[in-house]
Amino acid sequence: VGVEDDFGGESSPWIAGFAPDDAVPGQGKRQGHAMTVAEFVRRAVRLLATAFESAGPAEPAAAERQGVFLTTSPVPPDASAPQRGEITSLAQFGGLARRAEFAGLIAAIEGLALLARLGGRTSERATRAVVGQMDQFRAELALRVNRSAEGRRLAQAVDLVVGCVLGALEDGLLVGDGFGRIDHLDFREWLTGRVAPETLESPIIRALYDLVFAYEDGDRNRPRFSAGLGLFLAAQLFFEYDGSIFWKMRAGMGDVVFAPLYQALRERGVRFEFFHRLDSVELDEDHRNVTAVRLGRQIVLRDGLDAYEPLTRVGGLPCFPSEPDARQLNCPAPRRVESLWADRGAEQAVELRQGRDFDVVVLAISVGMVPHAAQALVEHVPGWRDVVANVRSVATQALQLWMRPTEMELGWAHPGATVSGYRAMFDTYSSMSHLAVAEAWPQDDRPGAVVHLCSALPDAVATDPDVANDIVERNAAAFLNTDMSRFWPGATTPEDGFRYDLCCGDNGPAAISERAGVYVRANVDPSDRYVQSLPGSSACRLRPDQSGLDNLVIAGDWTNCGLNAGCIEAAVMSGVEAANVVLERPLTTALIGRWYGLGDEPDLIATAGA
Repeated sequence: VGVEDDFGGESSPWIAGFAPDDAVPGQGKRQGHAMTVAEFVRRAVRLLATAFESAGPAEPAAAERQGVFLTTSPVPPDASAPQRGEITSLAQFGGLARRAEFAGLIAAIEGLALLARLGGRTSERATRAVVGQMDQFRAELALRVNRSAEGRRLAQAVDLVVGCVLGALEDGLLVGDGFGRIDHLDFREWLTGRVAPETLESPIIRALYDLVFAYEDGDRNRPRFSAGLGLFLAAQLFFEYDGSIFWKMRAGMGDVVFAPLYQALRERGVRFEFFHRLDSVELDEDHRNVTAVRLGRQIVLRDGLDAYEPLTRVGGLPCFPSEPDARQLNCPAPRRVESLWADRGAEQAVELRQGRDFDVVVLAISVGMVPHAAQALVEHVPGWRDVVANVRSVATQALQLWMRPTEMELGWAHPGATVSGYRAMFDTYSSMSHLAVAEAWPQDDRPGAVVHLCSALPDAVATDPDVANDIVERNAAAFLNTDMSRFWPGATTPEDGFRYDLCCGDNGPAAISERAGVYVRANVDPSDRYVQSLPGSSACRLRPDQSGLDNLVIAGDWTNCGLNAGCIEAAVMSGVEAANVVLERPLTTALIGRWYGLGDEPDLIATAGA
């Protein structure tokens, strides 16, 4: 995993490796365990201790000693350290004394956490002492390592971790609901004054915002991300990962996540009706129940077909194709199926009625579609106006490339890495070359390199899909000709810019959208926009059991599911919680671990009827 470091006008990726372990997601550290703020603080101190351990002595380090070993496990014993009774120099004594200092610091934090658990508060005097000691260690380490590019980067990383610890202690996050107490603040805002100005502008911070498209209205001059969620995600990602910090799918998400979910549900008897767009949710006079759901059927199946089969097979793997299968339809599919901007001229009206067609409705549309498809909720049900106003989404742009040479042959020294924080049109680079084996390219034209690039797209250009796609195509062309050389110097020339002839399926001069080895997309449809986590927005999210209606349950990564971030994990968690509500189970049944904002309070027992 890496970030782009552009210090002093020089641009270079800073790649960090994270040690794997034997844990399996879902069966590892989180099983029955919750990462608390206190545990995060303890791990952070261990990280600082191992940074000291590997940074060497206080005197200037040799020029070649630039790497630093980091782990959040207890400090590993040094084979060269003196055994008991063998202290032969002041330097050796100083090293042992420093270890004792860190052990004492961890013990002090344990004491603060215990006080918080027992009495609901911490000792202000003890907190000041711990904060002062952490500040001293941070300053000393910065003096030791800040002599090289690697040292400067390490100093920023440690500064960020220590700044988070100081903030957690100073704001009393060891007490009460922990992470959630600072959700109303922006992450940078919360860190200001606790870390150096250079750290606030560091590539690490920039990448944190880029990876979650944390720019209000897509404006890069307005970075906004919830501090509580930022601290929680950092704790989970860096200190709680199972097996590896990232796991990459062996095929597209639609093929290895959604296709199996669809197949499993269908095997259980679930009936699917594709090509319907939700138009409205109708309520009774008291605004307590959904009485009708109105949809537009956009496509009619060919005579003799009772159900549409959505999957095709590529190399034996069930996949969702990019276009509807015309062989199963009685007429060509309209442009932009299931889109806000779809052609509605040939649609057939469909109405589902309470009691006849449904008992309970699970509304699992994207939050961006709520004002368009469920306006009655916004107008008549408490809480929904706040959801629409504050739980925001952002348009994004995507660029994907399939190249015949390998990443190494193109000049990229870090195949497999995901790197973010670039000051460019597309700020995140994710190597996905391992997917080539799952794709149906001709044997003599198979990709050696596959890459996905993305970034937020300003709302100012995201109002019309045709206009937005034209803009993203121009953005992609400019990026390939100017900035792609940062990643793949072998894919560009000073004279001609990007070498499209290296793309798989190259078909000569053509627009980007017509090239087989290049894919661009503007994600501007309300259903396609990325759900953000702006400061204060968590307080406006509704739990799956908080729709405000007796027969409506909600699901999606925009709900308050305990992981209030735009990601597949949050969507699945919310779906599990919605199922629990329908089945009248406690809300968090079958969820692994405990998540902030969703504890074991009695009011989380679902009461909706099935």
